[in-house]
Amino acid sequence: MSKTMSAALMAVLVSIVSLQTANADAVEPGLVSYANWEFGFTVELPAGWKTKETRQWSDVTATRPAAQGALAYRDSIDLQVLDMTKKMSAQEFLEVLVGWETQSADSYAEAEKGTVTTGAGEAPYAIYINRSAGKNKDLTLKAVKYIVSRGMRAYCITCAALPEAFDAGRPLFDKVAASFALGTVPLDEARRSFKTKLTRKEVGSYGVPQPPAKLFRVAYYQSPAGKLPAYISQVPKDGKKRPAIIWIVGGPSNTISPVAWQDAPADDDQSASAYRKAGVVTMLPALRGGNDNKSPREAFLGEVDDVLAAADFLAKQEGIDAGRIYLGGHSTGGTLALLVAECSDRFRAVFSFGPVGAVSPQIATSLPFDTTNIREIAIRSPGYWLSSVRSPVFIFEGTEKESNIDALRYMARTSNNPMIRFYGVKGVNHFSILAPVNTLIATRILQDKGTATSIAFSNDELNSQVRGGQPRAGRAK
Repeated sequence: MSKTMSAALMAVLVSIVSLQTANADAVEPGLVSYANWEFGFTVELPAGWKTKETRQWSDVTATRPAAQGALAYRDSIDLQVLDMTKKMSAQEFLEVLVGWETQSADSYAEAEKGTVTTGAGEAPYAIYINRSAGKNKDLTLKAVKYIVSRGMRAYCITCAALPEAFDAGRPLFDKVAASFALGTVPLDEARRSFKTKLTRKEVGSYGVPQPPAKLFRVAYYQSPAGKLPAYISQVPKDGKKRPAIIWIVGGPSNTISPVAWQDAPADDDQSASAYRKAGVVTMLPALRGGNDNKSPREAFLGEVDDVLAAADFLAKQEGIDAGRIYLGGHSTGGTLALLVAECSDRFRAVFSFGPVGAVSPQIATSLPFDTTNIREIAIRSPGYWLSSVRSPVFIFEGTEKESNIDALRYMARTSNNPMIRFYGVKGVNHFSILAPVNTLIATRILQDKGTATSIAFSNDELNSQVRGGQPRAGRAK
């Protein structure tokens, strides 16, 4: 790669681009619509052409099935997603790429420049002819390169054909470029058209430990996975309506256990007891495949529907203010809470502690689905769907080791959704953040009585909260 090129590009994004056929129906004769979940774009590619996703230069390639000309070359459309080291206009970035083509080809001749209108705005283009002489083949191609840019990211569509076939293919190439649009498909819509393939069946075998009657009762709620148990804190029978929170535990978040009522050290209190002690009704639901439920665990997929079913059940219970139901979770539970917020605005506000943005390869052996399928990963990775959030979401993580602070910072950089607030809290880690910040949130919930939530936080008050007699970063477990 030339110095000019390397100076302009931080890296070609190496994640696999996943494409989804939208109903497999032709949008217009010859074109089929695809939605990219990972990078948030849609494009229409020629129906019947072979598509391939790669980790290298061409994130998506569509190739004509029938070879043309004596060299058996097949027309191609390549779509690359590129990150820049400095912000450039689309035209400036196009010039960088043209410069690279000039240096890398054995001969290069520019034929035309202009702009086309795409679904993401005006895109400059350049048409050129280049010749590459290899050991076994001397190939001359005519190509058009279209550029769309947003911030520090560029989307490059390159369409190539043999010179004698290019003019005939040009109308198709322009249609492909015109169809390009930015904007992620909403998560709830993507989920409706997705069917998971589980590689093993994990079902409940734990039973339901009985809680202290003065603290909780056991209730069963109906979900798409069947009846599921939950702990619900006792509600005073005084005729008053109270706010409530559903809390999703970390670790094996499908299962409820004595963690809900057992005393815990201040630097690792995963019980969410701060809410119950403050007077916020607390529900800890089991999810599919947890405790005594015999539906298979799906890991961050069907569990979203279980949480929403739990909310519907809780809203009907005596003493609950149905308009003041909140959702919270920690670690794996925080990841699931964020996915729920991306699918529904059912909750008044959502509090997610230490989520990850993408399902990590490091935990792939613990997941019951095909982890080599990028679409299985993407549908469960909340970092891809932040634009889908439609109600207030607060994401917290400690800045000390061990924590998922890098995931929080990455999501904060890539999100432009005003409904989401990110907080890296100093002096605490993935576990020791829970007790002090949950105590603060519980206080805010009790004060939150308007028609819409008025809850807000500042970094200063969060940092002060964890210093106010609370432990600093404790031992990560």
